[in-house]
Amino acid sequence: MSRDTVIFNFRKGFEPLKEAFEANGYRVAANEWAPAPQLARRCEAAVVNLYEAIRRPRDAVGLHRRLRAAGAPLIGVDRDAPWHMGMRWRRLALFRLLRPLDIYATHTLQPTWEFAPVKIYNPNAVWTRRFNLHGHTLAEMRDPLFFEYDVSFLGNLDGERYREHAQRTSKLFLSVTKYVEWVREGARSEAELALSKARARVEKLDRASRKLEETELKLRQAQDDLAHLQVVTEETRARLSAFLAAGLQALDAGASAAMLPLCIARRMSVTLPSSAGSTPLRLMNASARSVEINALPMIAGPAPTTPSTCCSLATSAR
Repeated sequence: MSRDTVIFNFRKGFEPLKEAFEANGYRVAANEWAPAPQLARRCEAAVVNLYEAIRRPRDAVGLHRRLRAAGAPLIGVDRDAPWHMGMRWRRLALFRLLRPLDIYATHTLQPTWEFAPVKIYNPNAVWTRRFNLHGHTLAEMRDPLFFEYDVSFLGNLDGERYREHAQRTSKLFLSVTKYVEWVREGARSEAELALSKARARVEKLDRASRKLEETELKLRQAQDDLAHLQVVTEETRARLSAFLAAGLQALDAGASAAMLPLCIARRMSVTLPSSAGSTPLRLMNASARSVEINALPMIAGPAPTTPSTCCSLATSAR
């Protein structure tokens, strides 16, 4: 018959250890202090809570006899050595005298009572289903950059119920209080620093906003001045164009009036009767001295007809 069963006597349960046995392929028989012979023969071992066994020594001795007959060991698990949960020393002494255990598994290396011929170290472990590395490695977790605070757990903190823990609890509370004050002070300093940075940033943004508003105001003023300057420029250009046009028209009129007598003088000549003959008007106009024209009597008879006279008559006829 194969031994595929483990007797597991923990009245309040020890779920992580039970799951570990089941994960290794064992069937767990819970709270069996008087197993039947068939169950005892299928039993690989019996694991019991040490303090339950101490409180019921008769059942512990009976279970040990049945398992010894079936060739299975009885293992007592102690998770509170060397304090032993504050149990009376008479109970502890009686259990040590009876020696019902084959193996005493304790979680500490400190000196304790000897309850079995074989004593093994059974350190506390974690419930891997609830607490695991979540894909990380131990080497990665040892890196100081991996964590922010290094926190350790000490175990039972009920100093009123367990008098032996009172001193440890008071020291722990004092340490925790100092740690909390340190964390609070650090948080306050960080908050003040963040607040001062935020204020400086707000002031900087405020200055930038005021500067931007001033720049926008100056830009609007410059745009208004530019628009006004454009209007003045257009008006000045229009006035200047009108003035120049009027001046040009006046100049053109004056030039035309000045050129008309000259043209007439160039085209016409007047022959006056004189004793010396006829004098063309253009020669008179070109003379540097003023020419006096006097009407003379016809002493020598009519003026002779000259080519200039013919040309003047022809111009007049036109």
